[in-house]
Amino acid sequence: MTAHRLASGDLSTRMATTGAAEIGVLEKSVNTMASWLQGSQSELANLLEEQAALRRVATLVAEGTPPEKVFPAVNEEVARLLEVARA
Repeated sequence: MTAHRLASGDLSTRMATTGAAEIGVLEKSVNTMASWLQGSQSELANLLEEQAALRRVATLVAEGTPPEKVFPAVNEEVARLLEVARA
């Protein structure tokens, strides 16, 4: 059941590490791999958010939006990425 959840993409699932000898080592290795993949997935999501923010600002610049409108948009994007009220 646990292996099926992991294989289905539920990277928060962990296997019990109660197996004997090689099985225990394999269980620990699977858990380590799942943790690494979960972290990588989170990093990728952050990078995608940053790229989207850059794309939105670049679009404004490419459209010739005046600086007095671009700068507030940049502040808004930075605040969103940093998860703060203002940048």
